[in-house]
This record gives sequence, C-alpha cells and structure tokens, in this order.
Amino acid sequence: QAHGVAGLEGDGNDVGEVHGLAGEALARIRSGGGPALLELHTYRWREHCGPNYDNNLGYRTEQEFLNWRKLCPLERLQTQGLEDGSLNAAEMERWTDEIQAEFAAALRFAKESAFPDADAMLRSVYADNKTASARRLPHAA
Repeated sequence: QAHGVAGLEGDGNDVGEVHGLAGEALARIRSGGGPALLELHTYRWREHCGPNYDNNLGYRTEQEFLNWRKLCPLERLQTQGLEDGSLNAAEMERWTDEIQAEFAAALRFAKESAFPDADAMLRSVYADNKTASARRLPHAA
C-alpha cells in the first residue's frame, strides 16, 4: 500500500474467486488506478523440480497433503459445474479428450524436435549490452 499498489488476497484453489479477483485487479489497472498485486493461497502437491510426489521426505504429513488435495481447483470447479448445471458429463468427457490429445501432440512434438542450441536460452531475455556481455558464460559446443 505504501507504494500505491492495491493488494488483493484470496483462495487460489477457487477458480471463481481467482477469476473475480483478477477481474477487480484488471478493472483497477485499466481505469488508471495503478498496479495491483494478487496473493492467492494454494499448495504444491508435487516435488519442486519434477512430476513426482515427495511426501516421503518428511516436511509435511500425509494428512496435510490429503487436506489440501481435497481442495483441487479443477475438481472443485467440475463438481460445482455439474451440481449447478453449467457443465454436463458429455462436455467434460469431450474436453478431457481434447486436452489429452493436445498434450499428446505437444509431447510428441517435443520428443521429435531437435534439442535447442545453447544460445536459445538467451533469446527474449532483456539486458543492456554491458550486462549481457558481462553475464554471458562460455558453453560447451
């Protein structure tokens, strides 16, 4: 607040609430009211750097994990939509099939693509010439 930034806080596992808060922030920004910050509470279910579960590491209990798992935003949205009639099972099945096909195509594309050259990691990264040349590290060919 001291810097004139509006702060909005909410449940990051509630799709409707996130949508509403994002709308508020955008309305403020677009009307010239300045920047906005969203703080959305959520939980990481899987390891920091990979696709696996890491509950065996001992920094959280299985019960803590299960309590947060019940708050899955997609499952909550699906349940709510099916209950209020805004979604139906046929739509859900069609969308699931479309998403799975899109993911499979993306995975296939990635596996069939050539590995990028080392310079690719510096593309679209902003830095002035002094900083960029000072930071550039040699890489193996």
